[in-house]
Amino acid sequence: MAPSRRSQRRAEEEEESSGVGAAPEDSTGRTSTGRRVVPERVRERQRAVAEREASRLARPEVRPIVSLGHADRQKSAVTSTPFGVLTTRASNSTKDSPPQEWCGPFSVARQMIAAREETKRREEAEAENGVDQEYHHPLDQVMEELELEKKRKAHPSISWKSSLPGAHEQSGSARNSSLYAKRKRRANLIAQKHRIPTLFQTCLQFLVDHIEFVESLGDVDSSIRTRLLQELVARHKLDPAAFDAIAENGTDVLELTDASSITQEQLTKALQRMMPSGLQYIMLDQAGRCFGPAAADAIVEAMSSKLGSLQALSIGGAYLLKDVDAVKLIEAVAPTLSSLEYKACPMLGVQFCKGLTKTFATTGKLLELSLEDIPIGSEGLETLTGETTAFRHLKSLSMRRIIDLTDAMVHKLLLSCTNTLERLDLSDNHDLTDATLSSLRSCVGLQALHVSGLKHLTPQGLEALFTHVPGMAPPPSLRVLDFGRLDHEAVTDDFMLLAIQASTSNKDSTVGGLVQVNVEGSSVLTDSTLEKLASSCHSSLQYLHVSFCTALSDQGLGYLVDKCGSQLRNIEVWGCAQISDSFLDGHRRVADPGLHIVGAWMKQNSVRAFR
Repeated sequence: MAPSRRSQRRAEEEEESSGVGAAPEDSTGRTSTGRRVVPERVRERQRAVAEREASRLARPEVRPIVSLGHADRQKSAVTSTPFGVLTTRASNSTKDSPPQEWCGPFSVARQMIAAREETKRREEAEAENGVDQEYHHPLDQVMEELELEKKRKAHPSISWKSSLPGAHEQSGSARNSSLYAKRKRRANLIAQKHRIPTLFQTCLQFLVDHIEFVESLGDVDSSIRTRLLQELVARHKLDPAAFDAIAENGTDVLELTDASSITQEQLTKALQRMMPSGLQYIMLDQAGRCFGPAAADAIVEAMSSKLGSLQALSIGGAYLLKDVDAVKLIEAVAPTLSSLEYKACPMLGVQFCKGLTKTFATTGKLLELSLEDIPIGSEGLETLTGETTAFRHLKSLSMRRIIDLTDAMVHKLLLSCTNTLERLDLSDNHDLTDATLSSLRSCVGLQALHVSGLKHLTPQGLEALFTHVPGMAPPPSLRVLDFGRLDHEAVTDDFMLLAIQASTSNKDSTVGGLVQVNVEGSSVLTDSTLEKLASSCHSSLQYLHVSFCTALSDQGLGYLVDKCGSQLRNIEVWGCAQISDSFLDGHRRVADPGLHIVGAWMKQNSVRAFR
């Protein structure tokens, strides 16, 4: 039987009193060496404590909390916590609860490392279990290859491979290259494309740089004069002297993209000088200052004197032009005019619409009519749709941003030109619905359709427009398809398939197919559409706008570029963050200066995001 604790203590006291095991000490309780004497029993007790706690201190673990022996622990006045809160239940649940996460940087790093290691262990365990337990049939690999072959036949873009080195390797140099290196590589490509300017560009830049010394251009074609005016406007160097030097007698085209720097007096003098000498086309944008009553009277005077034969008139931003002046101008130029366009002229209204329909109802020579952002109102629209004989020979009709334009009004306008209309632009008229699309089936010769910004169009209405129905007119065979900025789910793969089939069904395969495609903002359009374009429109497609189409991939665009011919000139991919260097630097026409990919990459400096 083990001795009791009291007998052990008595034995220790006797040993201490007898001096057994004790070092010689002086009166201060220290040894001759100056060290403090620790009784043997104290050392034994400390050693026992150290042995008992060594494992816990070496590997911290949650110590079990001994519950108090009270009948009701919640009412107990004795607690082992500093704030008097019992944590027995919480402590018991710590085994099942996740560890605490602290917000410190080292704690976060430790948690990330632990999570990564745990994931790795779990994946390895699953792989081992799968190898050991999963049964593999000898034909499984053959079936997988067969399924992959079926997918490749259905979607050939899967087989497209980027020519960028390391594009398909996780540790490739191209994948690990810095953003600076990528931008430098693309800048070098741009420099290679535009390294040597043409002779025309050199001469044009020389004239722009020294335009103040130019008095006359002489026998120069109108296209060169127009290009020179564009460069002067772009560099803000167009002044009255430069305008007079370019707008000379004998010029048949006067085109200005920004006429805000020209005064009305100067334009009036130029028209009085140029109209009798053969001016046939007037196209002035941003003409708020220059085109007013005086300029209109100059044209009317020349036409009434049989000294002019104006064929096209396009005026934009003429806030000085009123209804009365516009009507007089139309009446004067109607015998020879075939193209008329007014944009953002706020003073035009009902009288303008009445004069337009009355004048061209008798002549019938109007072939192109474009009205954009004109506040003619519902009364003016009723006037236009009431006298539709004025538009019986129209080939191009544009009604953009016209307030109060409805489906019924569009239907009346289309009835008068169903056999001749080739181009229709109804963009940004937010009141139009699928009923307008049903009216288009009667336009058998329609080749270009612009309906961007019509949010009320539905996928069902778009598919019905290009679906062949027995007893109805065939779907329009379009060459220009502008369906951008619709509802993000309106333009689908099924709709595009029908539109592409219709574009090639009624035409010879060598000339048929879409030329321009705009499907901006479609979130459901996939690579299937690009594959269909590559197979059916590879010899005709010239322009593709797929900005903010988030479901497209590098494989689809790369496959399209590789399959299409050199006539493909422009691709816009703004807002497509999923498009990577695998396509941008890996398609076969990377070094071709004829292909421009706009929006391919962003830069935070002043350089354009343009390739």
